[in-house]
Parts: sequence; structure tokens; C-alpha cells
Amino acid sequence: MNQKGVELIKINDYKFDPAFVLAPMEDVTDTAFRRLCKEMGADIVYTEFISSEALIRDAEKAKRKMMFYPDERPIGIQLYGSRVESVVDAGKRAQSVGPDFIDLNVGCPVTKVADQGMGAGLLKNCDLMAAIVKALKEELTLSVTVKMRLGWDLESINVLQNVKILNEMGVHWIAIHARTRAQGYKGEADWSWIKKAKEISEVPIIGNGDITSVEKAEWALEYSKADGIMIGRGAIKAPWIFRQLKAYFFEGKRLPEPEFEEKLSIARKHFTLLVEHKGKYAVSAFRRFSNTYFKGEKGVAKIRQRLSVSRSPEEVFEILENPFKLK
Repeated sequence: MNQKGVELIKINDYKFDPAFVLAPMEDVTDTAFRRLCKEMGADIVYTEFISSEALIRDAEKAKRKMMFYPDERPIGIQLYGSRVESVVDAGKRAQSVGPDFIDLNVGCPVTKVADQGMGAGLLKNCDLMAAIVKALKEELTLSVTVKMRLGWDLESINVLQNVKILNEMGVHWIAIHARTRAQGYKGEADWSWIKKAKEISEVPIIGNGDITSVEKAEWALEYSKADGIMIGRGAIKAPWIFRQLKAYFFEGKRLPEPEFEEKLSIARKHFTLLVEHKGKYAVSAFRRFSNTYFKGEKGVAKIRQRLSVSRSPEEVFEILENPFKLK
């Protein structure tokens, strides 16, 4: 697979060429969804982003987010924050649970995060971003990575400047979402910037944005020469995209969309993992995935309605066994 100018993605004893990565997503990439995507073929996964300030206060939710299983490796714990001391303290706490790398979020566009100088807010303060990464590199023994966006808005795109800074800091790799903070998730991802970033970077570049099919992944890798592909919303819609990518890139096979019965089997696996992780709270967590498993099927409205009024894991398992049963 390796092309001229394309690096292998290496982390500890793992090597990927190219790497197919599950993007960190709040309220989505909990341990259940990560384990499902790993089973589907994802190479690298991240936790949901974790507030450095919450973690150093020993907030239970922050500590729970760091939990992972051995079958999720290689896994990174993603942190966000705007105070060097807090992020480094949180990094040490995260390192103590034994992930494979620590990632700094420089991309979250949510107002309550970015407007406080965290996440994508760091795109307006490159010196602070550099100071945080430098401190993490100095104080941690684990590899440090960064996930970022192109810039704050179209008038202030500074991705290439930041790639140069992060190369100087010695990060392990850089994941780039090819949109600005102002764009959020609207418009099209501009992969020309990932291509430019790859041309100037000595460390691996992982591209992110609008990868929802094998065809789009093939185009993106060929066009940008990125070292890996990161998939977010495309994985929510179809977690099996990772096995489709693996089959195509490594075996030359095009796997079709799973039949409905197989989707139900995957849904049952997913919900089982959710129950293992969240107990009764798995019921509400699973509802956001109704489109994943049922979109396009006859009677989907009825299935969604049944899920919306379900109150116990047993009720959801019954729906997944008999989705079209009338109550």
C-alpha cells in the first residue's frame, strides 16, 4: 500500500498503511461504539474528549471517559483545555491508565468550548497551543498527537503554520479536519489543505472530513497522499465502513451494504456492549443510532416509536429480535 511520500502510521507495536481511524465524538465514541468499530476493522480509536479541568478535579464523568478495554488498542485519550498546567496535570492522569497516546483537541467548534480558548479556540492562539504541546511532550512519556481544523474561519486559515509548529514540537501525528471552526460541519471539507499539509510535514498526516464511502476514501488518499483517513459521522451512519475499506484496500474486494438481518445482528452486538458499559442508561444512548440500523427499512417509523418509549434493556432487546412486531 505504501506510496512514495507516504509514511507508515506507527504507534508502539502497531503499524498501519494507511490507517483507518475512528474520530473522537462526544456522546458517540464511548467504549461500546469504539469496540464495535474495532470489530468492524477500525485501526485506531480515541476516547470522547475530556475536559482537563474536570479531570484534575476528579470528576467522575471525566474519569469514566478514560475507561477502555484491551481490545480497543491502539487507543488515545483526547484532552481539551486552555491552561498549560491543567492540561499537563490531566495528561499525567490520563497517562496513568495506560493508553497508547495522548491527543490534544484543537478542533472542537462548540461555542462553550471554543469561546473559552479551548478546542478550536486554540486556533486563535498558536503560541498557547505550542506551549501546551511542548509541555505535554516534556512531561509525558507517551506519544502526543493533535487533532485540529484548518483555522478559525476562511479569512484566517492557519493550518500550514500550525503544521510547521507541531512538526517542531515533535508530535507523533496530526489529524486535520478539513473545515474551519466557523464552518462547523457545514459545506464541503477542503482536502486541498490536507494535501498542502502533507507536502510540508515530516510527521504523518491523517485527513478527516466527508469520508462516507470507499470511493471517497480512495479519492482522498490518492489526492492528498495522507497517511490515514479519519471517519466520524460516516461511521455513525455505517460502522461497517471500516471493514469495507479494509476489504477494498487490502483485498481488492468491494463489500456490499449489509442486509437488514446482518444490521440487526450488529445492532444487537452494539446494544449488548452498551448495556455492559452503561447499564440502564444504554437505552437512551442507543436511540441516536436508530438511523444506523433501520433507515430505509419499511416500518422504520414504528421501530423508532417503539425505541422512543422503551424504558429497559429487555424492551430494546425485544425490539432488536422482533423489530416489526406490533405492540
